[in-house]
Amino acid sequence: MVLEPFTALGLASNVVQFVDFAFKLVSESQAIYKSGSGASVTARDLEAMTADLDRLVLQLANAKGTSAAGVGTDLKSIAAHCHDTAEELLNALVQLRSNSPTGRWKSFLQALKEIWRKDKIEELALRVERFQKQINSHLLFILKYPTIISLCH
Repeated sequence: MVLEPFTALGLASNVVQFVDFAFKLVSESQAIYKSGSGASVTARDLEAMTADLDRLVLQLANAKGTSAAGVGTDLKSIAAHCHDTAEELLNALVQLRSNSPTGRWKSFLQALKEIWRKDKIEELALRVERFQKQINSHLLFILKYPTIISLCH
């Protein structure tokens, strides 16, 4: 049986994609199995950093007295949106974590979940990062120009 050149190229491409997916899946499941925590190192790190940022922005969003604290309403609003997005990301990451990571099969299923939800997790992490950059910009402005802020209030 002779294949057309484009058919052969398409078939080879599909095989390479499948091998790549299988390799990622096996690597992830092995990492989750060895971690003992029911989550990959990447997911655990992202969860820890997001939880820390969430605590900070929640304090910022709930700061009392905008003029006394030097925190404007725009900054509080951005902090509140960042908190909401961080909570959504944390919930998605918690769903990836296995309660009982023992067993290769459960680790395999966790890795499969993580790969399937990777785009959603990355999109949420990017949104949190954008909020964080915006908050940093506001805070740098407040630190650099405190007299302008006090004149506005």
